[in-house]
This record gives sequence, structure tokens and C-alpha cells, in this order.
Amino acid sequence: ETFKPEELYDLCRNLITPATTYEEAYDSIRQWLNRNKDDNTRLKKALTYQGEYNRTPLHRILNNNTQPPLDIIQTFINYAPEAVKVRDQFGSLPIHSACFGGASLEVEVIQALVNSYP
Repeated sequence: ETFKPEELYDLCRNLITPATTYEEAYDSIRQWLNRNKDDNTRLKKALTYQGEYNRTPLHRILNNNTQPPLDIIQTFINYAPEAVKVRDQFGSLPIHSACFGGASLEVEVIQALVNSYP
């Protein structure tokens, strides 16, 4: 199996226009994380991958108006804490994406981001 670091990014980006329900889309992300949980190198490459506008999967999952589940956000932060410090092409951090994308309604998600990059 060929590893594609952009696969996780694409799963997060596809939340914006999901062909399925948001819960099914989040389950796909959980399944991807579970399949790769024993390979820290893969996880780090995927979680720090920068796609369109230099955004990471963390930027993408937070910028979709769907209230991303805390367990997924916490997993992203645990495996690649440096991802919370990555600025996109416009200078925005993932916490900015969260505030612009509606995730700000979930206080626990915002708190997890702040705690990881005070």
C-alpha cells in the first residue's frame, strides 16, 4: 500500500461538501487515524501536510461549520502538536480557522487549541 500524506487532508477538506452525513465523514477520519495509529512518521507527515493555501488537515477540519469532535482534534494535537503552530498562506493559525469556521461554539475544541499553543 502506497502512503499518501494528502489522504487525511482530503478527508478533512471533504467535510465542506460531504457526500454523506457529517458523522459518517468524521467516522472516516477516525478510521484513517486508527489504521495509521502505530506509525508515528506517517501520522506526523499526514497531520503536517500542507495542501491548498498551505492549510493543514487541522486547518481544514476546523474550518467547516460542523463542530468537529473533540476526540479527533485532540488526536491531531497529540500526534503532531506542531500543527497548531502552522500558519497558512494568509497567516492564519488553526485556531483562526476554528473561529472563522464555526468551531468556536465548541469551547472544549478552542480550549484544546489554546492549551497546546498558549
